Amino acid sequence: MTEIPEKYVENRIEELRGSENVRAVAVVGSYAREPSSEHNDLDIFVVVKDDHFWRETEEIQTIVVEYFYGPLKKAEERLEHDDWWKNYHWYTNADVRYDPDNLFDRLQEKAQEVKEDRLDLSEDDKHEIAYRIWDRKQDFDTDDVAQKRYLLNNFFSYLLQKFYLLEGEVPVKSNYGVKALKGINGYVYKLSQDFLLSSSTSEKERIIEKMIDYISKDLPEISPEWSSEKQESQA
Repeated sequence: MTEIPEKYVENRIEELRGSENVRAVAVVGSYAREPSSEHNDLDIFVVVKDDHFWRETEEIQTIVVEYFYGPLKKAEERLEHDDWWKNYHWYTNADVRYDPDNLFDRLQEKAQEVKEDRLDLSEDDKHEIAYRIWDRKQDFDTDDVAQKRYLLNNFFSYLLQKFYLLEGEVPVKSNYGVKALKGINGYVYKLSQDFLLSSSTSEKERIIEKMIDYISKDLPEISPEWSSEKQESQA
């Protein structure tokens, strides 16, 4: 990790501003949140006129720069299907450096709309979460210890993501998932610490059961009985 000088960032932005395809540019990710800290890389999101997404990575003066290019409409659409809300965090925390048409204002407004909609869980949403918990628990019934540990770790990530939603909180990027819990719920934070630090498979399973009991307190009964709402067919 290294500190990234502001002049270095400005030079990258100036290079992008000169392209006729570029409509807006913002620094996103960790540098946008904490520019004075050390970073693994520099993430830059570029709104373009082209109608597709692409990504470029290059190393300039020992610093890795990742460019993410995409059109405005598709950037908005990506908010709808983003389980860990990466694009939401990008747009709402963006350090906007070039935006003559205020496109990032539109992205941030759309992000707020999506947040309000996705955090307003319906009863069907809650029934589905309860069912998914029951369904995934069935896989733990195995004598293959390695497979069981893998399933427990995977399920732990799923539970954290759903816990955020049930608490009315926007989920954070996976590498901050546990750290962010400390300011939201000390009990779940402690269980998460215990789970991750435990070397015992049986102890991990017991902790998962405690997490399920706590997280599901406001859910319908954890059971295999669930049917989704009917979806309108697309013509």
